[in-house]
Amino acid sequence: FFSSVEPSGSSNTPPRTFGTLPTSAASPSIAATTSTSTTTTPTTTTPGPPKTTTTTTRRRRRRRAPGTGTRPKKKRSSSARSAATSRTPLPSTPFSRRATSTPSTTACAPTTKPPRPPASSTSPGATTTRRRARAPSSCRPGASSPGPSTTPASSESKIRARTSLHTCNLLRTWQKEGSILELLVVALLWTTTTAGAMRSVVGRIAATSSGPINRLVGTVDVAGRGTLHPLHDLDPLVLLDTAEIPEAGLPKFGAHPHFGVIACTVVLEGSVADRDNLGGSGSTTAGGVYSCSSGKGCCHDEHSLEAAKIFQVVFRIPRDKLDLPPSVLRAPEVPEVDGVKVLFGDYHGIRSPATPDAFPDAAVLRVAGPATLDLPDKYPHAACVVVRGSGAVAGHDVDDSTGEVILVGRGTTLDIQGDDLDIVVIAGAPMLDEPWVKKLGNNGFGVFPDLPTANDIMATIAARGTDFTYHDVVDTAAA
Repeated sequence: FFSSVEPSGSSNTPPRTFGTLPTSAASPSIAATTSTSTTTTPTTTTPGPPKTTTTTTRRRRRRRAPGTGTRPKKKRSSSARSAATSRTPLPSTPFSRRATSTPSTTACAPTTKPPRPPASSTSPGATTTRRRARAPSSCRPGASSPGPSTTPASSESKIRARTSLHTCNLLRTWQKEGSILELLVVALLWTTTTAGAMRSVVGRIAATSSGPINRLVGTVDVAGRGTLHPLHDLDPLVLLDTAEIPEAGLPKFGAHPHFGVIACTVVLEGSVADRDNLGGSGSTTAGGVYSCSSGKGCCHDEHSLEAAKIFQVVFRIPRDKLDLPPSVLRAPEVPEVDGVKVLFGDYHGIRSPATPDAFPDAAVLRVAGPATLDLPDKYPHAACVVVRGSGAVAGHDVDDSTGEVILVGRGTTLDIQGDDLDIVVIAGAPMLDEPWVKKLGNNGFGVFPDLPTANDIMATIAARGTDFTYHDVVDTAAA
């Protein structure tokens, strides 16, 4: 838009030459002045009658202040002039948008005003560039603190130091080209970054029940089939269910297919048996975990051996790991770090033995009792589900009677309180540049890169049945 607007002072009309002004165009006053003026001024560079040149030049000199190249200021009343001379400049503060500078002294200006600092240009009419104030030295990069600190350095103090530096950078940006609205944004960012180290609860969503299964994350597929739930996903988490199975042999899904997902099962009570069409079978008892990474295709079956309570999390496989072959891993026990059990993924450099190679950047943790979890800020959200007991998550009371998922926002630490609280925390880094669709079929489902790929592979699954494996996927858009 601005490229189509002609800049001020760049008109296509040729510049006016004062020496070529015709004599007839002069006003009577100009003519009278010409008759009484001298013609001693040389006019070697401008054509035309000398009298016209001299008169025009004298008119221009009358309109300019003597000794300067700028136009004189308009005359002000005596009261306004006295107020201007008595005004003192405001002191510059660290948070002012720019340092206050005093006006320059000219031949026609009052001599009581302090002189302006010399400009970078010595030509007449040069103006002084506005300068903005600098932030306090303690806020500048590489600056030392005002005095020695008596408290030892800690992770919290380092976070606050980085936050202070970030805020000062924002203030410097505002000082340069800010507005009142942008200042409010800076204040909001200051509040957010200051409190950003500790995660806070941002939502609580009740479960959607379907028989013995309680859906906490996940909804219908692209065709509208499945269990409708308000929380569609928490990328890379696509499904989260809890189930209280009253007897053996449930659920009666049988062998069902998966594509592009990793099903992670936590046995809280009782025992569960599993088998797959890759040649594996086994069982998992209370306290153990089991994972089935489908890769580009496999079928598996899970059912209870007795009354059981299970917790199942399903992640989608990153696109660059989809070519890895399917795998099934079981772990009767999981490692523990500072009272935190690592069910799947990594925590403080400790990796669960049930974590497949195709696992995304995520962690599934189980906490019993008070704890402070260190969750990196690359995980923008976390889901918490109470297994049993009561306590508090980020200052919010929770218990096992609500049957809900507690969502927490950004930060680096999560505070959990409660001596008898048993809770599962799931956090992961989203894969925003990888679109996907979910589609159900043959009692199973898959996560595909697009709908045509989903339709092709589901057609293959319908033809192959429970014998479907990744070997049947030869040349698809997901490959």
